[in-house]
Amino acid sequence: MSDSPGSEHRRFERETTYAKLILDGLPGYIRNISPEGIGVEFLMPVNLKAGDSADIEVHPEAETGLDVIRCRAQVRWLRPEPPYFHVGLVSLPGDEQARKALRLLLEQYRR
Repeated sequence: MSDSPGSEHRRFERETTYAKLILDGLPGYIRNISPEGIGVEFLMPVNLKAGDSADIEVHPEAETGLDVIRCRAQVRWLRPEPPYFHVGLVSLPGDEQARKALRLLLEQYRR
């Protein structure tokens, strides 16, 4: 994802999705996903700042047939728009199994 949440200069098109995501215990919904990152919406403020790393769990919709994806992610940006709080995340390098699972999730939403 771009450093700027409103940027129109993205390298990859984002796909709309509604999978559930848990960020350090805080539930939210993935609103879009691309090869570079994930846009998530929360109903409560996130106690993190850009550059922080956190544990995430992605819970794909049942019809995707995908298992829960657990990995570490880095916060790229935060944008409060009460009552919502938008967060841009990127998965951290090194966890190839999680990166592959996130790519499979992206492919599900491209269909």
